[in-house]
Amino acid sequence: MKQTVYYYLILTSLLFALFFYALNNNIIIFRSPFTQNLESTLFQNRLITKKTIPLWYWHNERWNKEETEIIWDQDEAKTVQHILNAWLTMLDEEAITPQKISLQSVAITVSGNEAVLSFDQSLFNQESPILQKLYIIESLLKTLRATSIKLKSIYILAQHKTVDDAHLDFSKPWPLSGYLEK
Repeated sequence: MKQTVYYYLILTSLLFALFFYALNNNIIIFRSPFTQNLESTLFQNRLITKKTIPLWYWHNERWNKEETEIIWDQDEAKTVQHILNAWLTMLDEEAITPQKISLQSVAITVSGNEAVLSFDQSLFNQESPILQKLYIIESLLKTLRATSIKLKSIYILAQHKTVDDAHLDFSKPWPLSGYLEK
């Protein structure tokens, strides 16, 4: 008798453990029919559209522009990320950058005036001429400016660290107004 009670206790404990494991790993999901799914509510309230934007780059001693369609999100950081991913892809296709560069993250300050852009590597080689570096940065600024993003300046990082460059100072933000004549 005492032995069967132990067996039932072990079996009950095992079943409770399996139940809580399944519940914790979303194998079993309980939802109330009276409440809405939080994710569907978030996506219903979000304004996501497609928009055609210009991508600017300096090539063959002149400014070039390509039109592309991107996803325009209500979240400005995601929109900036979509814009820059399209811009980086275009730079790679046009062989402006020596290798493919990826955008790691975008963060917008609380004030909404500045963005911090972190790339997986620098946008140019250390040996590149200063003018070539400036044109790459100016094309980035010109592209963001043309999309009517509300930012006023951007920080450019590589691997979430300040870019170490002998010619240009990346410790301060770059104004979206740019430096070169338009």
